Amino acid sequence: MSDLSSRQPPTKLVVTQLVAEVDRLPELPQAVVQVIRVLEDPDVDADDLANIIRLDPNLTLQMLRLSNSAAYGLSRRVETVKDAVAILGQNTLKSLVYTILSHQTLNHELPGYALKTGALWTHAVTGAFYAKHIAKNIHRFCATNDVKLDPEVAFTAALLRDIGKIILTMYVGANYAEIDQYALQHQVSFHDAEHHIIGASHTEVGQAIAERWQLPLNIYRAIAYHHTPMAASKTGNLHDELLLVLIHLADGIATLLGQGVGSDGLMYQIDFQALKASGLNLDRGGFEQLIADLINLQPQVDEMLNSLRA
Repeated sequence: MSDLSSRQPPTKLVVTQLVAEVDRLPELPQAVVQVIRVLEDPDVDADDLANIIRLDPNLTLQMLRLSNSAAYGLSRRVETVKDAVAILGQNTLKSLVYTILSHQTLNHELPGYALKTGALWTHAVTGAFYAKHIAKNIHRFCATNDVKLDPEVAFTAALLRDIGKIILTMYVGANYAEIDQYALQHQVSFHDAEHHIIGASHTEVGQAIAERWQLPLNIYRAIAYHHTPMAASKTGNLHDELLLVLIHLADGIATLLGQGVGSDGLMYQIDFQALKASGLNLDRGGFEQLIADLINLQPQVDEMLNSLRA
């Protein structure tokens, strides 16, 4: 094997080519685009939202199926889109729409990462459930006891964090030996080695997708910095900083537990310094208890996965 330490930095041309691949992605269904935009308005009218959803039969079918799954634990059956909008609430509905979108986008084989069909989506949903649980229990881990995070926002932001892999997979497959060698030689993450060898990492490609789809800022930040939260520009908002490191932590634990992990999983490191800097206090005992709690969520994760596989 050659010594890669003297390899020249990647050219801008490679990044340009990858962004061109993003431009060839299929457009989001119009109903999905409209729903995502309308849900950003806190004063959205429930009837208007239901009418948009009804325009897409597939979105309607999957929304009703998922709403009635045990993953949401509703006390009564949801019969109509209007019922779903009224019962679930705006943020839960947003996470449900993104779950459907993630299934359509991520449920493919990614040979470059040694991921079989459905594995990346399993990893996405598992990390999203973990992020939601941590957000619900943020008072247990945060030095600022009165801080609150919306669990559904955490779920949504975590769900699409690895979307860049759907484009980068062919490039990773073609360059895997060099990426692996560089990561081992320089003791860096697979994510960093992707950038050095290919010219862009899956997070950078994911950013381009997020921009193309005009995704909200919290999702953009999750995609861009879920491996490197300390590299993100500070927003001055405690909730934004906590949300990002929470997603980093959830992603790391999902990888640690082997949920939908590919060839890059062995090179993942949780940045405990970033957790501490954001105000999260996790000692060894607390970390082990958190992992035990997250393992107990597996039946709910499986229920959501199976609902959309049906």
